[in-house]
Amino acid sequence: MHTRAVAYLELATAAGILGFWVLFFAGAMSSPDGSSWFLAHEHAFVAPDIVLAGVLLGAAIQLLREKPSGRTLSLLAAGALVFLALYDFGFEVSIGFDRTPSDRLTTTIMDLWLLGLGGLLALRRY
Repeated sequence: MHTRAVAYLELATAAGILGFWVLFFAGAMSSPDGSSWFLAHEHAFVAPDIVLAGVLLGAAIQLLREKPSGRTLSLLAAGALVFLALYDFGFEVSIGFDRTPSDRLTTTIMDLWLLGLGGLLALRRY
């Protein structure tokens, strides 16, 4: 895959992560059963997700500038992306996918995206 395409995937992913938190704090997302544990769980990811988005942005910018640090930052982001995808999937399994079908589909697509991009960045085939 072309390095510029990878950079654009990183930019899109960073925008998606930040967009999720904008929607979350705007009240567009709620607990599947109205309980506070779900919101407390989500709040634990604000800082790590913001750091991940920053790393993805930095990696993308450096890749577009053709700087070697872009690949290094991409590799750092790869680990975080894979961890986030596997952790989120594990969480969904632990609650028995206790959400609406559209929530399950959205979460599955998101987890596959994170896992796929993380794998791509880790393999460094760009």
